[in-house]
Amino acid sequence: MRTKIFNLSLVIFLLLAVAFLQPAHAGSENKKQNVIVKLSHFDALNWEDPTKDGHNWQPACMALMMTDHVLGKKVGKRYKNKVTLFLALEAVEMADKDTATDLSSFTCMNGQTLQDRWDDLVNKGVDIAVCPGCAKIGGITPDTLREGSFIPNGAPEVTRIFLKADKIIDF
Repeated sequence: MRTKIFNLSLVIFLLLAVAFLQPAHAGSENKKQNVIVKLSHFDALNWEDPTKDGHNWQPACMALMMTDHVLGKKVGKRYKNKVTLFLALEAVEMADKDTATDLSSFTCMNGQTLQDRWDDLVNKGVDIAVCPGCAKIGGITPDTLREGSFIPNGAPEVTRIFLKADKIIDF
């Protein structure tokens, strides 16, 4: 009798362990998610290659590529996931059309330029938010924004954007 109770307890324990120890993301691949890809570093005007054939704008390429991949499959006219590219610190320069920053002069490892990637994301409906404080420091105004980007209305709106996110990917 004691062995049967022990075996039954062990089976119940194992079933509970399997049920509760599943990764938190298990099954989340199938549900619609709200994702933010945050990019903080891009210094187009002062870049130098840190190594031969290396480029310090590759994190920007990676962030834009990741933004595209996170969209998921196209479902009707939209994509599976809602994705926002959030530009902060010096990455806000990417959104300033009035600077000397020509995104088509930065080629990513796959041969696409940053401008190609930017245009593709805009065409796919990705929101490109520019940190309001960082924009102000950089002299970026709504009139100088590159197509497809916007400056949220202060800290409350930025807070709402981030609190709605299921995931945040930081570059």
